[in-house]
Amino acid sequence: MTDSSWDNGGIAPKKKAFGTGTKVLLGCGIALLLGIVTCTTVGMVFGNMIKKDPEAFEKRVEGWAKGFIQKDWDRLRALVGQLQTDEGTQAVYQSNPELRNTYASAELFLAAVQGWRSQVAPLPAEVPSEEHRRGHRRRTKEAPAEDASASVSEKNYSVNLNKVMGTTTIGCKYPNGTRLTVTFDGERVSRIEVD
Repeated sequence: MTDSSWDNGGIAPKKKAFGTGTKVLLGCGIALLLGIVTCTTVGMVFGNMIKKDPEAFEKRVEGWAKGFIQKDWDRLRALVGQLQTDEGTQAVYQSNPELRNTYASAELFLAAVQGWRSQVAPLPAEVPSEEHRRGHRRRTKEAPAEDASASVSEKNYSVNLNKVMGTTTIGCKYPNGTRLTVTFDGERVSRIEVD
């Protein structure tokens, strides 16, 4: 007959291998170790790519950046192309109701565009190369050290892109020094600034 009491006959109870806290710490430690190994490996691979051929790596990154901005650049080019004629300017005003916040009528918008149209020429098809960043040009093997701190060259376009929650602001500095800044809310133009 089997004894149904709670007593197990003096046999010591089995201990668990690891407690819950130990298991959690062990899991977190393994995850941290894998993260460190992954970051180190990726860093070594990129570091090796940069050391082998820094110019090729820079061109690869610049190509990726150009691809990223190309769609927005094409939109800006189309807008600037439309603004080159009075009919195109009126079409821009009619199709973008947000411009009414800045310009009360199509005539005021047209007068403003006519005032700066000569300074804002059509843009090139390809996104300009970023040969200058944050006010100075990259140093190349051919360029002397003192030329590396020179200001932005007047021969180049400068492009700045900012995307925040559906709003895209594209700034373009022309070789003549004119700055064009256009803000798109979705697909519509909400603001055009020229200075």
